[in-house]
Amino acid sequence: MKSLAFALLLVSGSMTAASRLVEVGPLPRTTTYPTTEIQFLNRLDGWASNPEGLWRTQDGGASWIGVALPQPNLRNLRFDSVDVGWAVMASDEVSRGHLYRTQNDGKTWQMQPDLPEAADALHFTPGGSVGWAGGDKLSDPPPPLTILPGCLDPPDKTLLEPEIFHTTDSGRHWIKQSLPELGGCPVGGLSFRNEREGVAVSGSHLYYTLDGGNTWVSATFSRDCSPDLLLGEQDQQVSFFFYDAKIGWLGSSYGSLLKTVDGGKTWCGLRRPEQGFRGLGHFGAVFFDSPQHGWILGSEMNVYETTDGGSSWSKVPGPEHIYELNCRDDRCWAISNGMLYRIEPQDR
Repeated sequence: MKSLAFALLLVSGSMTAASRLVEVGPLPRTTTYPTTEIQFLNRLDGWASNPEGLWRTQDGGASWIGVALPQPNLRNLRFDSVDVGWAVMASDEVSRGHLYRTQNDGKTWQMQPDLPEAADALHFTPGGSVGWAGGDKLSDPPPPLTILPGCLDPPDKTLLEPEIFHTTDSGRHWIKQSLPELGGCPVGGLSFRNEREGVAVSGSHLYYTLDGGNTWVSATFSRDCSPDLLLGEQDQQVSFFFYDAKIGWLGSSYGSLLKTVDGGKTWCGLRRPEQGFRGLGHFGAVFFDSPQHGWILGSEMNVYETTDGGSSWSKVPGPEHIYELNCRDDRCWAISNGMLYRIEPQDR
């Protein structure tokens, strides 16, 4: 893991996490892949998936039932309610994916028009009609870049143009939206609090919108923060979480941790709980159940907890090698070595 420009917080041995990881049971798998992602809608209803399989639980992960995928090669999965969900399936065309929607908890899937370009970041508001897709397209000759191209690590992505698309009819039609700056990193994360207010990230550049993406504005960093809070021009996976309309956090797979108190207009870097490394996991997944109390999946494969809004962190006791963290309401689940764990208060 490359070091960041802001200070690191070493976990103090005197700090004690208020919660611990408790084993729930084994997760389903296919012959080729273990479960690589979990999504819970409430304390009982949830989903487990890998590129070849999809399963549902109705008892908090104690048991799982297989659900048929609409086609092979699952690339992205998102459920916004128990019934309504979206699946992006990889196609023969590398730059595009097939989009499917279910309205009956995966019993049947309706194919939508293909996603525009290489759109991987996907966000739909409740109800499933209004949404956004973020990604990139390969431009040759390259577009007139207004910021450093970035994303220079192999494969060479210097010709990539970041893009955001908007739909108001459940993905049947997509309209391209424009960013105020143009660099060579894909739009790696999108989050909308409602149909008008949202945030997006491309490389080390953050944006916000107050009109549904008709106008995107460059976010800024607070004066008392380092300007290099995201790891340069990297195609990095990020996780957004907003507690309310103003207070939110961004966690990066490379270890960055940022906070906003004005809805994403300005951001401040927080001291992360470890230095770690970047591996194959959903590192940076962050969740808060109050403005002060929350959890994050660290890039060295441990879960950390904070009780002061992210200023300090303590390691949550439990298994090592956590590579997935998913939270809903006041409950969190994690994956380690093919097993499902639930985060519980220490006194339970």
